[in-house]
Parts: sequence; structure tokens; C-alpha cells
Amino acid sequence: MILYVLRRFINYAILTVIATVMTYMLASSLENPSARYYGKNPRPSEETVNKILNQLGVNPHTPLIERTWHWFTQIILHGNFGDSVDATTVQHQILVRSGVSLKLLIAGSLIGAVLGVALGVWGAVKQYKTSDQVVTYLSFLVLATPVFVIGVLLMIIATWLNNTTGHQLISFTGEYTPTVEGTWPVIWDRLGHLLLPTIALSLLGAAEYSRYQRNAMLDVLS
Repeated sequence: MILYVLRRFINYAILTVIATVMTYMLASSLENPSARYYGKNPRPSEETVNKILNQLGVNPHTPLIERTWHWFTQIILHGNFGDSVDATTVQHQILVRSGVSLKLLIAGSLIGAVLGVALGVWGAVKQYKTSDQVVTYLSFLVLATPVFVIGVLLMIIATWLNNTTGHQLISFTGEYTPTVEGTWPVIWDRLGHLLLPTIALSLLGAAEYSRYQRNAMLDVLS
């Protein structure tokens, strides 16, 4: 059993490395990092752009194999994923985004579980009644819709609401608004930015839990 788990882990690790390297090579081949700097006004010189791209390790004039090997060895030997275009390390960007993802995962899972269990209990108690059928149809509709599509629909609704009221009631760009100051304003601002993605994740979790809870409670009631 231990050897089987170890073998599966090694296979997944190899596939992950291969997929990561191929993705890096594909992105390095198709993207044009110099366009970011040539579009500035005043336009920097060719030497300046090449110097910046060399520091970032994305100079297209360097052979792709050489760039990939340098990037891969830096990760393996030094744990260095390189620098981003905003002068911060990629490790920092990963940690920041991982923190945001963790907050969304925890909030979405908890809210989705509580709401889903409540809807499942309600559906089992009100079996085949109008409320149970509405919850069932909506649950299947949410489960059949990709979460990113739900996110886009929520963004459209939020934009319409903001335009209708004439105020920025709901924000969905970035993690926070840099110009907001003060303890409570900052807290409310961050909660506002988390609102839409949390709703999207909660809807999906609630739809799943409601189906499980309804079936489980119907078995108990039987």
C-alpha cells in the first residue's frame, strides 16, 4: 500500500513538473514581454528594455531552452521563481494570492455548507412541494453552470446595481481599494471585494450540500 501511494505521488509529481515546464515554454514562446515597455511614453531605449528583460529572464533574444533551463534550475536549487514586472518576487505574488484564495475557500465552504444543509432539510420536509421543486431546479441549474460563468453573471448584476444607484456599492476588481484609509473603512472595503467571489463559491457549495442532505434526510425519515 505504501509503495502504491509513493508510486502515485511520484507519477503526479513528474506530470506536474512536465506540465509546468511546458506551460512556461508555451508562454515564453507566444508572449511578447517587450511590448509592455515599448508602449510607454517616453519610450525607453532598446538597451534599457533588453537589460530589464534579462533581469526578469524573459528576453526573447535568449534561446528558449536556455531561458527554461535557467528558470527551472533557479527553482530547484534556490527556490527562486524570479521577479514580476512590478519589482516584487513571484514568491510574494504566490503567497498573496494563496492568502486570498484561502479566505475565499474558507468563507465559501462554510456558508455553502450551512446554507446547503438548511435547504436540504427544508426540501426533505417539504418533499415534492413547490418550495422543494424550486430548490431542486435551482440547485441543478447552479451545478450545471461553471463557477466562472456564475462569477461573470454576478459582475454584470453588480455593475448594473452600481450604475442604477450611482454609487460604487459593490467592488470586484482586486483585493482592496488602495485609496481607502482607516480601520473600519479598510475592513468594509476588503469585505466588499470578497462579496461576489464568496457568493459564487457559496452557491456552488450550497447546491451540492442541499442534494446530499435532502437524500440523507429522506432515508432517515423513511
